[in-house]
Amino acid sequence: MELLGTRIDQVTRAEARDWVLQLPTRRQHSLFTPNSEMLVDAYRDAAFRDILNSGDLNICDSSGPEMLTFRKLTRIPGVDFVKDVVAIAKQKEQRVFLLGTQSHEVLERASLALGKDAVSGMAVGPQYTYHKGTVFADDLALHRQIIKHIQTSGASVLLVALGHKKQEAWIHQFQNELTSVTLAMGVGGSLDFISGKVKRAPKLMRILRAESLYRLCREPRRIARVYKALITFPLLLIWSYAFRRKKNIDT
Repeated sequence: MELLGTRIDQVTRAEARDWVLQLPTRRQHSLFTPNSEMLVDAYRDAAFRDILNSGDLNICDSSGPEMLTFRKLTRIPGVDFVKDVVAIAKQKEQRVFLLGTQSHEVLERASLALGKDAVSGMAVGPQYTYHKGTVFADDLALHRQIIKHIQTSGASVLLVALGHKKQEAWIHQFQNELTSVTLAMGVGGSLDFISGKVKRAPKLMRILRAESLYRLCREPRRIARVYKALITFPLLLIWSYAFRRKKNIDT
C-alpha cells in the first residue's frame, strides 16, 4: 500500500517475523519502520521518500496509518519488532550490532536487555547530519572506524538508531560496504525504550493507540513532532484522497 507516495507493506507481525526468519544470507536487506511523522517528511522530501521505498520491508510503526486505512495496515511497533529480530538472530545463531543513540550507557543497557550473547558490538559513532538523502559525518575518520568495527564484528544484523532520515539514509549509503550484514534496520528510539531510558506507555494506553499523547505529557518538547503525526499527517492524507478522487472523476 502507498501512503503519501511511500510504500508500506501490508503484513502482520507474524508475517514480518517469518520474512526475517527466511531471509537468504547471500544478499543484504533493509527494513524500515515508517510512522506518521516519517510519512509527512517523506511527502515533503523526495530523496527521503525514495530511500524508504527502496526498503525490502516497510512495516507500519504507528496507529495513524492503521486507523486511517481502516486497518488495511497492521501496526507493528518498532520496539516490539526489534526484540523479534534479535530473538530470530539468536535462533539462527547470528550476532547483532547496535549503532547510534548518542549514549554509551543506553547501548550497554539495551545490550543487556537484548542479551549480551546476541550482541557482537556497539558504537555511538560520530554526529551525522542529513541533507537531501545523504548523511555526512562530522568525523570521517571515526565513521570509517565504525564501518570497519561493524564488518569485523561478524554481525549479521545491524540496528541503526540515529533518528529517522539519518538512519535510513545511513543504511542506504553504507550497507553495501558491510558484506557480513544480512539485515539492517532503522530502529529510531527503540533502544531508548529497551534500555529503560524512556518509559513506555502503560499497556492500556498502547491498546487505545494513545502512546503519542502519553509521551507528549512526559516530554512536552515533542509537541511539534506530535502535531505533525496527529494533525498534519491526517490532513495530508485526506487531501491526497480527495485530490485522487477528483482526478479520477475528471478523467
